[in-house]
Amino acid sequence: MGSARTAPYNVFLGHRPKTYPRNIFVIKNALISDYRNPGLIKELQNLFFLRIKNNRMYLSEIFAEWQNDYTQLNHYWSRDKLTRLELKKFTLLLSAFWPAIFASMYIPLDMRFSAADRKRMLRLRGEIGEVADKSTHIIVKSLKYIFPRLEGLVNFVSIADLNRNKINSEKLRRISSRELIMMDNKTVSMDGFNHLKKRYNFALQKINPKFKSSFTGQIAYKGLVTGRVRIIQKRAQISSLTKGEVLVSSMTVPDFIPAMRRASSFVTDEGGITCHAAIVAREMKKPCIIGTRVATKVLKDGDMVEVDANKGVVKVIKRAARK
Repeated sequence: MGSARTAPYNVFLGHRPKTYPRNIFVIKNALISDYRNPGLIKELQNLFFLRIKNNRMYLSEIFAEWQNDYTQLNHYWSRDKLTRLELKKFTLLLSAFWPAIFASMYIPLDMRFSAADRKRMLRLRGEIGEVADKSTHIIVKSLKYIFPRLEGLVNFVSIADLNRNKINSEKLRRISSRELIMMDNKTVSMDGFNHLKKRYNFALQKINPKFKSSFTGQIAYKGLVTGRVRIIQKRAQISSLTKGEVLVSSMTVPDFIPAMRRASSFVTDEGGITCHAAIVAREMKKPCIIGTRVATKVLKDGDMVEVDANKGVVKVIKRAARK
């Protein structure tokens, strides 16, 4: 496990994944679309399975280490801001904690693991669900403190930038004004991305955004409600949702909790049984359909919909007037 402390982000439990590309992020208009290679999920599930097969106590041993890491992360989150050196240490710790996040998301879905291990990881998911959101908050606040002149450009500061003595603000401004593609934690141009797609024979899965009178997803919590749609993609939109509306989002995050309390139900594009929306739906006992892939693309604010989480179907009853 020692290697995971000092290794770069692309090393997982001392193992360098062979899957390529692993992750692709497309950033446009302050929204991030995340594309994860299914092969990576299977490769890392296999890694965990082999570790546990060779050492039945492995999960218990590493669980204790994760708890220690989580305590340290909490210490950083409690701070108002971090210095440059502290922020570097924090990002290394966060990278080392990534296996815990992965395990809590994907071990519960793999029936090769024992029922006890799956249950333990599902419980862990509920406990550490705020890691990404709390980490984003402290990183952004710290970058604004370290680079006060960058203002809104801090969202585009990389780890490499953090290690430099001087930031090229003009370069960041150019990056912020266009669609940004990050592949395995490296920024690539559109031309470079197209070249890599041809070279490695992969493509981003496209979703047909054409209107559908109904669509399906995975049931996270059963129930049947009718309500008006409110699409929430950014923190600034949280206050716009009124009591009884149907919260529709690509995916929910802990910051959305106030809106989720007011919502009658949740519908998301992404997610599995361990995603944030599913966990909150079970806690709040609200109907929830996840993994629809198209909800935010075919629905608009004000649409009247029926969320039948007994069948996993969202049906449009009446479309709101289009501007």
